[in-house]
Amino acid sequence: MSDSESSKLMKSLLGKLYQILTAGDGPAEASSDNFISWCVPGIPFKSEELLFASKATGASGDEERDLLLQASNFSRFVNFVPDVSGVYDTKKQETTYNQSGNLLWNTYSNVLQYSEISNAGELTDSQKQQLERWNGLLVETYEEEDIITGAKKQKTRPGSLVRAYKDKQQAYIQACLTYNSKRLAAMASETPEDVRDWRYNASLYRMSVQNAMDAWVSEGYKNEYEQITSAIDQITRRSLVLWKRKLDDNLDKSKQTDINGQNFYLTTFWPARFASATEGWTKFDFKQESVRAYSNYETNGWSVDVSATYGLFSGSLSNKGEISTTNDKLDVSNFSMSFEIIQVPILRPWFSPEFLTNAAWRFKSGLGMSELSSGGRPPKGSLPAYPTTAIFIRNLKADFGELHNEASTYKRDISTGVSVGYGPFRLSGSYRNAYGESKFNSEVNQEGLSANGLQLIAFKCAVLPKSPNPSSDIKSWI
Repeated sequence: MSDSESSKLMKSLLGKLYQILTAGDGPAEASSDNFISWCVPGIPFKSEELLFASKATGASGDEERDLLLQASNFSRFVNFVPDVSGVYDTKKQETTYNQSGNLLWNTYSNVLQYSEISNAGELTDSQKQQLERWNGLLVETYEEEDIITGAKKQKTRPGSLVRAYKDKQQAYIQACLTYNSKRLAAMASETPEDVRDWRYNASLYRMSVQNAMDAWVSEGYKNEYEQITSAIDQITRRSLVLWKRKLDDNLDKSKQTDINGQNFYLTTFWPARFASATEGWTKFDFKQESVRAYSNYETNGWSVDVSATYGLFSGSLSNKGEISTTNDKLDVSNFSMSFEIIQVPILRPWFSPEFLTNAAWRFKSGLGMSELSSGGRPPKGSLPAYPTTAIFIRNLKADFGELHNEASTYKRDISTGVSVGYGPFRLSGSYRNAYGESKFNSEVNQEGLSANGLQLIAFKCAVLPKSPNPSSDIKSWI
């Protein structure tokens, strides 16, 4: 396989995956403000490392410590500020873990601290009560007792309305993922079976999407949630004083400290037990025969040159997070890959993107604060986008010529546990996490490579429109 053909293989694989995750038609319409940030390579997780999302407190001091480690570890990984290149590579992952880089909560905290807001007039008592009620539906405050000291502390979590909304939203996006996967396979004529499946079952896949949307509306309070956020925006354009005070309080109550003395803001996901669930996962397949069908597709929304940015193959990650790239030196003939994939919405009770897009705030003058987003495509600024959805895979199977070459050092590296990745897919090795080193096991045999473990391969990110973007009609600021 030539260099250009090797590059097309990577671009086509990610192009198909990107289209399944973000594209759509009819019942599964695409969102115009999403792009993909790929993890290069994927980040391994064990299902037991995600228990903090479903278990608030431990039964012992050791279990409580483990849950705290899990919460801190996950919160750091998913609160990075996306690069417009769409790549979240090993160096950035390590930087985020050590909290030496720019994290979402740092930027958001600065916005609340250094912004000034509209003070066009006082809200009425009725508006104040309504605003308080809506905030209570979006964010709940609860008391939690420290298992060691017995002290009680107020904390926040997503409100019941948000949890119902995210639950049905997750079911909807998985139905869309299945629909898009089936549609694209038929459009590309990947196999005769794909075309026949779409011919006879397309209406059923559309029905699944529509049913998921209906459930989101009726049981997930989709319209109510969106009406509340819109109404908050309208009311607070007159005065953001009460809302901003509540946002400051939410941020303060979400602040926690891990056993290393580092502060973090609790971030979780929904559904809480997705890692061990048998439902909600979608099968993804790609074969070399499909390269031509997807070679011209975008891979993250910005038309980045995938061959230059991602590298075809990488291996032997150093202690400094450096990647030794072996682009186009391997036999990738007869390539195939399959895995199960799921999209998991991220929950941040301390974060309000609605505030960032509100027209009634701006940075105080004289502080030299840069804009969050220019609103361009791609946008520029200190917060051009933020991760909204974590994309996990499991049960990865891959096969290509190099895996059947007994003299291959690449095959030897995989077999001996050296860290080896293929774009956003981790094939073997380990990764540093809150516990030290997380092993990621894989096996090579006559059928190719199997890596059954859970790994985070990408984030779906929402693009922030121009922010701040204060209204010229506002004359009074505080």
